[in-house]
Amino acid sequence: MNCQGLMTLILVSCLWLAVGSAEAAKYVIMVSTGDIEEASTLAQVSIRLHGEKGVHKFDLPDEEFPRNSTQVNRFHLPRSLGKIRSILVKQNNEGASPNWFLSRVTIFETDGRKRRTYNFPCERWFSKTDDDKQTQRMLYPVTSLFRYQVDVYTGDKPAAGTDARVRIALQGSGKKVLRPYQLDCAGNPFERGQVDRFTIATYSLGELRRLALHQDKRGHSPDWYVEKVSIRCLETNQSWLFPIKKWLKGKTRKCSVKPLTEEKSEKKK
Repeated sequence: MNCQGLMTLILVSCLWLAVGSAEAAKYVIMVSTGDIEEASTLAQVSIRLHGEKGVHKFDLPDEEFPRNSTQVNRFHLPRSLGKIRSILVKQNNEGASPNWFLSRVTIFETDGRKRRTYNFPCERWFSKTDDDKQTQRMLYPVTSLFRYQVDVYTGDKPAAGTDARVRIALQGSGKKVLRPYQLDCAGNPFERGQVDRFTIATYSLGELRRLALHQDKRGHSPDWYVEKVSIRCLETNQSWLFPIKKWLKGKTRKCSVKPLTEEKSEKKK
């Protein structure tokens, strides 16, 4: 879904929140499915809100969650649940295509006196066969989302490109971590001599300390030669370069590297 379409959905939802009784609590729950291959699902999805004043489970409409789409759901409750601390998102793993890649959940809430907005980034699979094979996840709100622009450089060597699925994980300062995130885009990424750009929206990771890449050896030609990965935070304009220069194949389908500045400083010691 493009930015204009998403902004229209948000505007309509805000107008709905503004109309009606001041006594009941209103919730708009926007569920965004990711823009990666086979991200859509036909499974039944539910979201349980954990607030300061109570817990409530919402069963979302029994319909498809298409790839790169946002489903808008509107609910009433007799009273507010208070400030939302976390949500439990679950799919029942039923139907012809149950696997699902959830990008994020956004919740707007009003009880006639206060209006609140919550962002819950996810970027994970709900699947018995992919990722960590979980079909439910507890998500926590972030006050603001940070966008990380990731440029992946495939080497210019014979057969350097890959057909495999590629995941990235990032370790930031403190205990901040981006768990394995599948890199996917339109077209045919990770071909020889190619640079592929991805944007990941998540909470702030602070100073990036380590990057991990993994290819799942799927496809006719899974072996992959990675030259480097560069990352820039669009909110802070900080940049990091991760030199890799190695094949990811066979038993070495994973790699873990530190940014160039840290590698240089360690060699000087």
